[in-house]
Amino acid sequence: MADAASQVLLGSGLTILSQPLMYVKVLIQVGYEPLPPTIGRNIFGRQVCQLPGLFCYAQHIASIDGRRGLFTGLTPRLCSGVLGTVVHGKVLQHYQESDKGEELGPGNVQKEVSSSFDRVIKEVRDELRLCCLPRSNSSMAAMESGSSGLCVQCLFPNKIKPSI
Repeated sequence: MADAASQVLLGSGLTILSQPLMYVKVLIQVGYEPLPPTIGRNIFGRQVCQLPGLFCYAQHIASIDGRRGLFTGLTPRLCSGVLGTVVHGKVLQHYQESDKGEELGPGNVQKEVSSSFDRVIKEVRDELRLCCLPRSNSSMAAMESGSSGLCVQCLFPNKIKPSI
């Protein structure tokens, strides 16, 4: 329990620290560019139009909405992070308990002590299951609903097709 609590606290702290830049990044991605481009020079000395960077946008948002405005949308991110951490921990615990049952041989006698390499392989396998299964399940639901789904599961998101 203490491990899960420390993971939640660490994740929440990092989310709070990164929220202002993530908020600015999302605004830029959706096309919110309130500051005009400036004329600058590139490395070859030619004049080019340059858009302001993340920190310029953050200062602009802070001047309009105050510093509190940079933390817009923090509550949903925190709730999502906490929920994801708790579910991830419970599912991982379930996989680890099921592996303990497999390690017991006939007559509930433990097999030979597995090497550290085998333990690493099992941990990586469990982490891949936790990361890939929800994505593959959601892509199957998307394909059933008529959406384009995933091309190569877990590598390319919905509607992005790799060029081969």
